[in-house]
Amino acid sequence: MKDIATVGHSSTHFWQAAAVVWTAFVLSMAITPIHNVELITESLSDKVLHAGAFLVGSIVWAGTLKSARGEWRSVGIAVGICLVFGALIEVLQTQTATRQAEAGDFVSDAAGAVVGVVIWEIARRGFGVKHSS
Repeated sequence: MKDIATVGHSSTHFWQAAAVVWTAFVLSMAITPIHNVELITESLSDKVLHAGAFLVGSIVWAGTLKSARGEWRSVGIAVGICLVFGALIEVLQTQTATRQAEAGDFVSDAAGAVVGVVIWEIARRGFGVKHSS
């Protein structure tokens, strides 16, 4: 039986597409002027939304990078991408009229990214996913 990492191009394309969609979605949500943001964050905390978004982001980036040399390099780069992206978003929000940068958002992004790669590693080990060299 083939594992996720050796399925071939369809698996690689899935993870790459997921990373592009996630990146575009999060960026658009982060810099789009929203006047009534409390309508979005009413049922969930803004920090929970940030953590959840970056949890997903680190998983899709780990999937995209799963062939990077070694498992820890893949997840390290995935977290690094999320951290740089989270910081970039906070900087970009300083240039919008209705959004503002918050250190707490970046901390939530980082926490979500770390939890995401932990989940990735647990799933990878539990399902026998091997990194290809």
